[in-house]
Amino acid sequence: MNKKIEELIKIQKEAEEAHVATNGRKSTVAMSVGLGKSKLAINRIVDHFSSKENSKIIFAGARELYLDGFKTELIKFGHEDYIDKIHFCCTGSLKNYEEIPDLVIYDESHIDSKRAFDAISNWTLFHNKTEVLCLTGTPGTPLNNILLTICPISYSKDTEESVKANLLNDYEITLVYHDLSTDNKSYKSKRYTTSEQKQYNWLSKKYKESQDKPTLNKSGFSFELSMLKNFFTNLKSKEEIAKQILTKFDPNYKTLVYCGSIAETKKFPYPSYHSKIFKEKRKKNLQDFIKGLFPILTNVNGIRESSNVPGLKYGLKTSVSASTSAFEQIKGRFHRMTIGETSKLYILVARNTIEEKWIETAIKNVDPAKIKRISL
Repeated sequence: MNKKIEELIKIQKEAEEAHVATNGRKSTVAMSVGLGKSKLAINRIVDHFSSKENSKIIFAGARELYLDGFKTELIKFGHEDYIDKIHFCCTGSLKNYEEIPDLVIYDESHIDSKRAFDAISNWTLFHNKTEVLCLTGTPGTPLNNILLTICPISYSKDTEESVKANLLNDYEITLVYHDLSTDNKSYKSKRYTTSEQKQYNWLSKKYKESQDKPTLNKSGFSFELSMLKNFFTNLKSKEEIAKQILTKFDPNYKTLVYCGSIAETKKFPYPSYHSKIFKEKRKKNLQDFIKGLFPILTNVNGIRESSNVPGLKYGLKTSVSASTSAFEQIKGRFHRMTIGETSKLYILVARNTIEEKWIETAIKNVDPAKIKRISL
C-alpha cells in the first residue's frame, strides 16, 4: 500500500470517527474532492446494514447526477447489491418519504439546503435516532447553508491543504483578459444589432441606476443584474478566443469547457452535457468522455459537484460569476490527475467590465501563487 492511500484511509477514518462522535450522529463532513467522501458514506451504509439488515437508508442530492455518481461508487467498491436497498431521491422528493429513516446521507449539502432542511429536520426533531451525514467540499455558513444548524461541521480538510500534502495533484489557474468587440455588428439581439461594447455600456448603466430600487424577476432576483450576467454568456469575442485556446491543449488529455449558456455550447463542434439534451444521451456523452472516447466535452455548469473525471487536465470557462463556492466546485474537478502532474484551468474575463470584480470574489480563497494573468 503506497503512502498516499494510507493517508487517505487515515483521513476517512478520522472523518468517520468525528461524525460518529457528534451528538445524535448528525454532522457535516467538509472535504475536498478526491479525499474519499463517497467512501465515508459507503462505510456508514455498510455499518447500518451490518447491524440491521432492513435498515431504512436515504441517499439524496439536489441533482440526479449526484445519485448516479454514488451508484457508480457503490459498484466500484463491491456493494452493487445495496443499490436496490437504498432509497435514492433528489431534494424535492425528500418530503415524500413516509417512513422514519435510520440514515440520511445528503450529498453536496450546500446546494438546496433549505428544502433538505425542511424534510430532514422533521425526522430529527421527533426521532433523534435518525443519523444524518451531510457531505460537501464547500460548506458555507449557517446563513447560506441552514443544514449546518442541525448538522454542524465535524471534520474538515480543504483543497489547498491537500495539495500541499501531495494528496491531490497541483493546479494552475490562468485568467485571460480580453476586450469586448467594438464592431457594430458583433452583438445581435432579437430587435437590433450593435457592438458588444455599446451593449455592455447600456446594460451596465441600467444596472447601476437600479442599485437602490432593482426590478425583481419571478425568482426574486434583480432583473438588471440578470440581464448583465446573461450578456456575457454568448459573446462572439469570447467564442473566438476560446476556440484559439482549445487548439493549444494536448488532445491526449481530457478538456472540459464550461459555457455560459446552452446557445454557446452549440458554437463548439464537440459533444455536450446540458439540460436540453435527452437524459440518456446526456449521460452517454459524459460516460464516453470519461472513458476517453473523445477529448473535449462542453457543458453549462452541469459538471461541477459529484462529477469525477479521471485524467481531466484542461478546463476552459468562458464567463465569470462571483460565486466562491461554485468556483471551488468547478476547480475541484481538476484534482483527478496523477500526483506530480498539474491541471490547468483557463478563465476568460472581459477587460474593464464587472467580470473583473466578479472573478476576484470567486477566487478569493485560491492560493495567489497558483494564479496567472495574461492580457490579449
